[in-house]
Amino acid sequence: LTFSLATKYSSRVDALTSEMEKAGDFKGSAEVTETAAALIEAMARNTPEVGLESVEASTERQTFGFKKAATLRRRLGWLRSEKLKDNPGALVATAIALELVNSGLSLVKRGTEQYIALRREEMLAEEVQGTALISSRQLVEGMEADRRGLAVADALLALKINDRQRADFQRERSFLNQRIASVAAALALEKP
Repeated sequence: LTFSLATKYSSRVDALTSEMEKAGDFKGSAEVTETAAALIEAMARNTPEVGLESVEASTERQTFGFKKAATLRRRLGWLRSEKLKDNPGALVATAIALELVNSGLSLVKRGTEQYIALRREEMLAEEVQGTALISSRQLVEGMEADRRGLAVADALLALKINDRQRADFQRERSFLNQRIASVAAALALEKP
């Protein structure tokens, strides 16, 4: 899978999974998403061949690949947890998404658009992981995932970002804060 093919492929995957989900085929959408994530991840992990790809082109390909594969894995986690009631599968998918984010972050400079996009994926993957853990009644672990997501939101809000991004990150921060408070209250009620 080349970089130019991957960009076309990923938009087709997005369109296909959107149609499948509108038709209620969440299992099919999850299968397509998982296959696409594996292919794009493999492209991202390819090392540049000397003479065939510049360092800049290789970094762009890998950054796109890690970010897109992380998005797909995070989305797979959401599908598994919210639509297929497969919380263990959701936890596996989000763990892979977080690993992909870390691989991508190793290639980019702090504060760049790619950095912000990867950290956003990290925040959302932590949120989905929190959802799966809370749904599995692992409240303490779910709250920890939400706190990690909250820390990422705070780090993003400290950067120079545009108004749309600021509103997006503040909305996520508010959601995570509310869920942490709700889970903490539920844990307090459980104590003897």
